[in-house]
Amino acid sequence: MNTFLFIGNLVHLTAFLTLIYEIIRKKSAAGISGKTQLLLTIVFICRYTDLINLYISFYNTFMKVTFITLSMTTLYMIYCKYGHTYDERNDTFWDSLLVIPAAVLAICVNYYVFKKNWSEQDPFYLVQDILWTFSIYLEALAIIPQHFLSRKTGDGTVLPYVILLGVYRSFYIMNWIFRYLTQNHQDLISTISGSVQTVILFIVAVDIYRRKEERPKWQQITDVFTVEAAKVGQQPISYVFGEKEMDCPETA
Repeated sequence: MNTFLFIGNLVHLTAFLTLIYEIIRKKSAAGISGKTQLLLTIVFICRYTDLINLYISFYNTFMKVTFITLSMTTLYMIYCKYGHTYDERNDTFWDSLLVIPAAVLAICVNYYVFKKNWSEQDPFYLVQDILWTFSIYLEALAIIPQHFLSRKTGDGTVLPYVILLGVYRSFYIMNWIFRYLTQNHQDLISTISGSVQTVILFIVAVDIYRRKEERPKWQQITDVFTVEAAKVGQQPISYVFGEKEMDCPETA
């Protein structure tokens, strides 16, 4: 494993931890697309099916399990723990518009298709390769529901997360270039899809930042009260207003 790949993995891990920390800090899933996180969970589950039949190293296995766990933890926080704050009304992008084309493309364009006598290959590995390819295509598009949500609300909560995803993909591109130059290794599916994803992430990050800066001040103030209101269910109302000695009495 080279330095570019290692740093890329660390940045990717940091992106998820940053998003989870932001949810916990605000006690709110507002501004975060549950559909994007669901797509990413599908990505990791499909990509790491080799956990059941291939062992490379402890590090490799640990990172795969960690990404699956973090993505599912994020889903739990969005839909369960802080589900009452999730903006389902605005998170309306049809994720099937991404899943179906990615699945069809994965079936038609994967590495097994280009092998001689591919129809005679072990069906198990053929399915694994299609699932892996599907995950690569889907990951490139998974941020789109988040972009639609952020465009509607102007919420910039996910901006650090999106930037870190772009940095992670940039290091992966450098990893592919390095491996091509030093090992003559080519992975056209990952390289092309990863490059497309990096461009999309850059566009999304710029658009979220621009809309966040242009957002009216009154909406930014409303966000503060929304976050604080989300905490009411977890703390006495007095904490929200900074008056610890004045708890609200129960009413009949």
